[in-house]
Amino acid sequence: MTHDGRPRPATHSGEGAAGRTVFAPGSRINAQVKANELVLEGFFDGDVRARSVRLEASGEANATLRCDAATILGRFGGTIEARVLLFGPAAVAQGVFEADRIAMLEGAIVSGSFNVDAADRTSAAPPRSEAKSVQLGSEGRKGVEALAGAHAVPEATTA
Repeated sequence: MTHDGRPRPATHSGEGAAGRTVFAPGSRINAQVKANELVLEGFFDGDVRARSVRLEASGEANATLRCDAATILGRFGGTIEARVLLFGPAAVAQGVFEADRIAMLEGAIVSGSFNVDAADRTSAAPPRSEAKSVQLGSEGRKGVEALAGAHAVPEATTA
């Protein structure tokens, strides 16, 4: 919020496509966005094409995201197509999720359709499955943290 109580506008730092685009807390954006690195701290409704997208815990999105890496820490509804997708501990997400790698930290609540196109898949399981919600215990979290570290997804902070 600004000093007079109005929501802060979206901010952009960097030059052109090489920069970082941040939609600040309190912002309400309805748009189609192309960016190198996008950080959503406010409300976003629209379509995104980016190298990386980070939906902060303060953020909420109803969107279609197409990116290399997505980190979801807030509330999300829509479709995500990514190489690497990480749901943080406070994430609440519903939608269609297509990724080479999907990781969920303990506490994340995620429901929808999943299509994981991992190159090293060894089972003959069907490529798409339905899930009501997924929550991981501490053993699952260790594997997820290793996966997240191995694929350079921006780290989620835990309380």
